[in-house]
Amino acid sequence: GWLPLGGYVQFAGDRDAVSQPDASWQTLPADERSHTFPAQPVWKRALIVLAGPLTNFLFAILIFAVFNMTYGVPTTPPVVSSVQPQSAADQAGLRPGDRIAAINGQPMETFEDIQLAIGIDLGQPADLRIERGSERLNVTLSPRIISETDQFGNRAERAMIGIASGAPVYTPAGPVAAVRSSAEQTWGVIRFTGKILGQFVTGQRSVKEMGGPVRIAKQSGEMATLGPIALISFIALIS
Repeated sequence: GWLPLGGYVQFAGDRDAVSQPDASWQTLPADERSHTFPAQPVWKRALIVLAGPLTNFLFAILIFAVFNMTYGVPTTPPVVSSVQPQSAADQAGLRPGDRIAAINGQPMETFEDIQLAIGIDLGQPADLRIERGSERLNVTLSPRIISETDQFGNRAERAMIGIASGAPVYTPAGPVAAVRSSAEQTWGVIRFTGKILGQFVTGQRSVKEMGGPVRIAKQSGEMATLGPIALISFIALIS
């Protein structure tokens, strides 16, 4: 398409976006028909269709890899820097310096893992395993749902427990380490997306939160105002 609002690849012999065969494809000369999509065996059609999303994944990995090689691999330890008064974390007794080792049995390697585990479960009670010096503590808390409006007027709800992280640490990375880390970042996006889609299916989230090409275009414009790095990161997310 001439406008960057999404699109699809129409294969030779297709009638529409769901690859229904065109009524006239069977009337094509035999040599021309042999090169059309409907004429291919199932395994070839599967590989052809797989090429599209596979390219999206590789493109996202490439973008993250370039960032990792340019700026270093960003990691934020799962350590509490500060606790908001009267928050769920404060009431549960969390303190600055506490390391959150696991949430609901899932190990926390970075602070972003904590945000992912808490933020998308929409206030469900969470069991935290805390490391405080030589102590090992287990606490259960219920995140609070807050409604936020960003600088562009977009309104969204998320769960929070009331803790903040320290500054991220950027570790220099060569090509191999950069690609490995970018693959992990891409997998994190996939897990996040899968979790959100599951919540749409189960009714935990409203379908009003979903958006199509127009919403993507709107948010692309918003990201562009934040600078090229934000826009390129958004492109990787969409891919």
